[in-house]
This record gives sequence, C-alpha cells and structure tokens, in this order.
Amino acid sequence: MKKVFYLLAVFTMLFVLPLSVYAADPLLKPSIPDKEFKAKDNGDGTTTKTYTIYMTFENFTANGLTTTEEPLKFSFEFGPAIKSWKCLKSDEFGVVPSTADKSCSFKENAGVTISDGKKTIGYLEIVQDNKFDQKDCWIEYTFNTAKFKINPATGASLPYLFIIGGVIVGSVLYFATKKNNKLIQV
Repeated sequence: MKKVFYLLAVFTMLFVLPLSVYAADPLLKPSIPDKEFKAKDNGDGTTTKTYTIYMTFENFTANGLTTTEEPLKFSFEFGPAIKSWKCLKSDEFGVVPSTADKSCSFKENAGVTISDGKKTIGYLEIVQDNKFDQKDCWIEYTFNTAKFKINPATGASLPYLFIIGGVIVGSVLYFATKKNNKLIQV
C-alpha cells in the first residue's frame, strides 16, 4: 500500500508541477570576493586595494526586464585599518558616491541592457594603513537590508562552519535513528 501511495505521489508531482510554472521574481545577488583584489604599495605605509563588485542578475530575461528600476545602493562600514575609500564605475555601470552615509549607488549606463548572469557593476578602492593587523581590515556592506562582511586576512569561513555543523548534526541524527531502529526491531 505504501508503494502505491508513493508512486501516486510521484506521478502527481510529475504532472502537476509543470502546469504551475511561472516566471520567478527578478533576483539580485551581490558579491565582493574577499580574496580577489589588486593591491598596490603606496610607499608611505599604506596599501591601496581595489575590489571588484559583482551583481548576479536572475530572472530578468524571463520577466522581460532590461534595466534596473532603482540604482543598486551599497552601504559600507570599515575596520580601523581603512583610512579612506571610494567607489569606481565599471564599463556598463556608473556610480554616485555619497561620503555622508558611506554609500555608493550604481546605475547602468544609457544604452546598456541587463540580461541574466554575473556582471561587474563597479569597484571599491580602499587605502589600508599597514600598521594595523590584517584582521582590522574588514569591510561590511549592506545591499537591500542584507549584510555581508569580508576580510582579506581571514576569508569567508562562516559558510564552511555551517556545512561542517550540518554534516555533524546529520551524522548524529543518522546514527541515533539507526540505533533506535535496531532497538525497535529487537
């Protein structure tokens, strides 16, 4: 009886799910890779680092969109090792910096159409004081209320901790239920 139920459920999903397909909402995924930067020693105890700001556009083509409606605004917070910063434009996007609230807004240039995929929307250039430890050279940025933190010294290790924790929890649950199964069968 269970096999019939499962087969019925699988066939129902195979026929019903394709009928309910629709275009998902447009999605924007920002990223500033913490290990990808160009560094230049300024000779005065500081280093200039240039980070690439990427944006992954998803479901733009499916929804018939060719431009972003609003500028893509990033807000920044910096560690004590960072003396100054500025945002730079890319080939396809212009930039409007605001030093008052530590933010930059990126907007596509006239004639540029947005399609799905990962695009370079600009660059973040920082000047780091070399007297500080690398752990004080962190950058925190906010995009659409989501906060991200990068640190070129440590990298982004938090996702790895979640993966390792998930494997541990999954293993414990697996072995605990396997042990309980044997007890029930006795």
